[in-house]
Amino acid sequence: MMPQTPRARVLAAIGHQRTDRIPRGELLVEEVFLDRLYPKIAGAPYTEKMRTLMEDASLDLITVRIGEGKEDEDLTALGRWVKDTPYFVMAFVDGLFWKPEDPLKFEDFVLGICHDEKGIRELIKRKKKKALHLIKGCLDQGADGVIIGDDLAYDRGPYISPKVLRDSVFPGLQEMVKAIQAASRAAFLHSCGNLVSLMDMILSCGFDGLHGLAPAAGNDPLNIRRMTKGRLTLMGIFDLDGMEHESVKALKENIIRPLAADGGYILGSAAGLSSNTPIESFRALYK
Repeated sequence: MMPQTPRARVLAAIGHQRTDRIPRGELLVEEVFLDRLYPKIAGAPYTEKMRTLMEDASLDLITVRIGEGKEDEDLTALGRWVKDTPYFVMAFVDGLFWKPEDPLKFEDFVLGICHDEKGIRELIKRKKKKALHLIKGCLDQGADGVIIGDDLAYDRGPYISPKVLRDSVFPGLQEMVKAIQAASRAAFLHSCGNLVSLMDMILSCGFDGLHGLAPAAGNDPLNIRRMTKGRLTLMGIFDLDGMEHESVKALKENIIRPLAADGGYILGSAAGLSSNTPIESFRALYK
């Protein structure tokens, strides 16, 4: 098979087609991780350090965080990655579930959404409006896809019942997916936790891909592969922050071939690279 460009390799995987090798990509990479990995260039701009990582680890996909109070700067940076590099450029936009910066505590959000309180409905409506605005900006900058970040679950399952999520959160997520796909771009969802009981809703929502799926959170990647084969591209799975490098190697040996057969998988960590990510575990994943 002829070598593919990084962008073409990711697109083929999303299309459940054969690739010359398994594509690679990360959710988000904290600068503190890059400084630990590359101490000799710790004083360099983030973009320079990130480009070094992309080359060293042979990554095909980069994710650019959008919307933490500096949207114009983020969108400009995203546009530069699109214009100046061969990578598949994914924009990361917050979704609709609770975030630490929300104007109420997690417990109050959960109780409010379960009781269908007007204030929570209005908050979700505002979140959706902002997300759709940012999605349009990302698409205008040429992003190849958008990954919506919504931590809907923990290791025992969803924070609230799937029925409540179906009625309160998923209609807005589906609207966001349609906006992304109307521009012929890829729509991914990121969520931590055990997502097995939400898989039917994620598929019905129309997402092209799903990021997360750490086995330590109760996910069985190969079972989820069987449930979603040909319909959903999986990304991540390796919870590097909680794995020694030997465990990373063992998990790779057990699941990579069936996961990536006929496309539909992008190799990466389950939650990004942070100050807690062991360097040796990172190297074991991308060796």
